[in-house]
Amino acid sequence: MKYELTDVSTTYRANIRTTTYRIRALRDIPRHGVKAGDLGGWISSKSNLSQYDDAWVGGDAVVLQDALVANNASVCDKAFIAAYAVISSSATVGGSYQGIRVRTYLWSRPHHGEMCQLF
Repeated sequence: MKYELTDVSTTYRANIRTTTYRIRALRDIPRHGVKAGDLGGWISSKSNLSQYDDAWVGGDAVVLQDALVANNASVCDKAFIAAYAVISSSATVGGSYQGIRVRTYLWSRPHHGEMCQLF
């Protein structure tokens, strides 16, 4: 196992109220400068962050709903990832969601292999 959910939680309102949990690294992830025992960011369930590679959610970043961080990707700073977003490969997403209103319009569920544009 790469990480665990801690007992520290908070609630976000992203269309519905969602409880998120801070994560703690159980092993080193040198690619992202993470040491075993380091606290990471916030996820709403273990399905948001892969256990089997070097993906990481750090800082005060939030990943919730059906979003996924996988492979060697990193979500950091105060980034907010939600809905059906997939952050993978060696991508890094960071920045701040404070003061930004994000609207997502879904006309249908995304199909496997489709690319989404970030605005």
